[in-house]
Amino acid sequence: SRPIVLEPCKAHHLLRHILRHPAPHKHLIICSTRDVFLQSLLYEVTQESSNALNLLTPALSNLHDSRNVQMSFCSDLTNLRAYLTNLKHPRQPGQVDSEPKGAHDQTCPLLMIVNPIRIHEQTLSYSVQGFNRTFASIVDVAHGLGHQLLMVECINPEDEYETGGQEDEAMLNGPRPVTNTWDQDLSMLNITTKTFGAGERAWVGRTLRIRQVAGRWFKFRKLED
Repeated sequence: SRPIVLEPCKAHHLLRHILRHPAPHKHLIICSTRDVFLQSLLYEVTQESSNALNLLTPALSNLHDSRNVQMSFCSDLTNLRAYLTNLKHPRQPGQVDSEPKGAHDQTCPLLMIVNPIRIHEQTLSYSVQGFNRTFASIVDVAHGLGHQLLMVECINPEDEYETGGQEDEAMLNGPRPVTNTWDQDLSMLNITTKTFGAGERAWVGRTLRIRQVAGRWFKFRKLED
């Protein structure tokens, strides 16, 4: 089936979704360091409610103890691309987990890429050309492994807080900026200037939204669908 991009959601909601997913094996590639991801997750749940924190602890414990969940962390874009190449061309037989026996009779194994947009920020690959290269590589690897492919950009809780604090100012100064990260504009080619914020235009010329680039391979849906 066609790969799926989940619309931005909160990280702890995503973790619960992963635990409920029926795939016999789940491989999560998280585009950040382990510490950064866990700190962001903790900040998110403490901002929401004490109940969310109570739900997070068993979810993390279940993920850690689960034999059918593999979590990998890629600290930067170079690391991610190298890791994907290694998955596609393992150095030795057995380096990549093989598909469980009988998996074809059940649900296929799952490959999930978490925060693929954030890992491009502040790099020269923050462009249509750069995202095309990354997305094509991800799709190629999933196809070669025979895995379902799911990609999701988690809501950055700090960005969400800042956006909320700027609402009054935005009402005075004009239209509110784009808040869905998949709707950010990209230049066509790799650029040498700093990346720009959602809804801003740092150059003159043709642009595409990240959603349009991903739409070449992926269909979009919401987590609760």
